[in-house]
Amino acid sequence: MSEISLLVSSFDKVKDILYIWHRQHEDKDFYFDVYYGLNFTDKNFLKGNNSQSIKKIIYSETYSWSSSLKIWLNQINSDYILLLLDDHIIKKFDSLHVEFIVNKMKEKNLNFCQLTYASNSLVNFLKNDYFFYGPLPKGKYSINLQPSIWEKQTLYSLLDNIDSAWDFEIELSSKFNKNNSPINGMFFLSKNLLFYEQYIERGKYYPKRFKEAINSDLQYLLKRKKLDKIRRFKSFLGLVYKIIKEFFGSIKEIKQVKI
Repeated sequence: MSEISLLVSSFDKVKDILYIWHRQHEDKDFYFDVYYGLNFTDKNFLKGNNSQSIKKIIYSETYSWSSSLKIWLNQINSDYILLLLDDHIIKKFDSLHVEFIVNKMKEKNLNFCQLTYASNSLVNFLKNDYFFYGPLPKGKYSINLQPSIWEKQTLYSLLDNIDSAWDFEIELSSKFNKNNSPINGMFFLSKNLLFYEQYIERGKYYPKRFKEAINSDLQYLLKRKKLDKIRRFKSFLGLVYKIIKEFFGSIKEIKQVKI
């Protein structure tokens, strides 16, 4: 049994986004199993695919977000899950760094590890083969669906009475902010484990983010509308605020370790 697996969480209505994820990463050499989570069985999806990185497309046979995630987890035979959404595009990936984080999680008895923080502005101060790590701040979105590693059983146990991805972030952040929380988490940042900013919001896309994340020969695959400029500007302001808040909020407690 592999110690960790990668689960790309998707939804039947956004198979086009999952397909782009697949094409963008089909030549990437993962050392562990990769799963695509969808709702209802579709034998034609990725039919004829020859990529060795894809071990299994798994289905939930329901549109319920939390039930789907639980059913997918039950089909994955590993202790830890690297959880991504279908528009989380990998910028840099080093399997040794993933293995290092899993070992640190076991050493520190962690069950959640966030892999992005302050939109990775902190990694500019890192040397290669070093990590920054520190405690997650208390707040409305302390626990979120940005790229992360979960201890599988903990994640599974937290999915009851969750209706949507937004409920997941709010409800679990509320639990994390309380004393005796079932979630023991930190953030770990590495120059060799990076992700692009998500390029999809409300079914539309950010043109600049999409062009940065997706290879030019694959960009024709996206047939969706662009987000309007006002929404993009508001998102930019929110991102700047998030970077500043998380950057300065972590300075006092952040630590560095060599792999």
